[in-house]
Amino acid sequence: RDAAGDFIVTGTTDDGGVGSDILTIKYSGADGSVLWQQRYNNPAGGILTRADLERLAAHLAVQGVRTPDAIRAEHWRSFAVALEREGLSPASRTRMLVSARRFGARLLADGVLARDPSEGLATPGRGLRLPRVLREDETAALLAAATTVEGPIALRDCAMLEVLYGAGLRVSELVTLPLAGLDQRAGLLRVFGKGSRERIVPLGEPALRAIETWLAGGRLLWARRA
Repeated sequence: RDAAGDFIVTGTTDDGGVGSDILTIKYSGADGSVLWQQRYNNPAGGILTRADLERLAAHLAVQGVRTPDAIRAEHWRSFAVALEREGLSPASRTRMLVSARRFGARLLADGVLARDPSEGLATPGRGLRLPRVLREDETAALLAAATTVEGPIALRDCAMLEVLYGAGLRVSELVTLPLAGLDQRAGLLRVFGKGSRERIVPLGEPALRAIETWLAGGRLLWARRA
């Protein structure tokens, strides 16, 4: 809010409209005079966002900070704790803390602060997300869809999907499989994965039948069409 004794964050575009190309952060004294002001170039996708800095300004106000030179490291730490308690994702918290860190660095460079308040402040890790897997009914529908088309393409697609699903391959592994890597009699497949690492994987009956059908008829028909 624009009131005496508060940090004020405003955003404007280069043509003077409301936006976020340029961010202005200022602190007004009790008499309304501007005691401190800083402008940031913030092109689209820039690390400093108006919403992030407004959130930081609101937190500083709650903490009783009334002038920029009163900002301390504990205010940055409490800001990080507050963001975590809100249940924000690690990516959102990291972005906001980086904005706060840039703001603190600007205060330090301007001589407003003698020490960087974000010193030693760790940003949360993004963590690893498990890939989404298809449900059993989704897998069945995908395999069934390959049989709705007639001709060699349907036989090829059916074989590829059965091998992909039955052997648990990556798509990149599937499309680079050599025919020599298949042992139909033993029901085994030699696969080269990331880093050229070789592994042997078993194939189930549905995958072996689909491959046999493709090799016996579909592959020859496909070669003739080509």
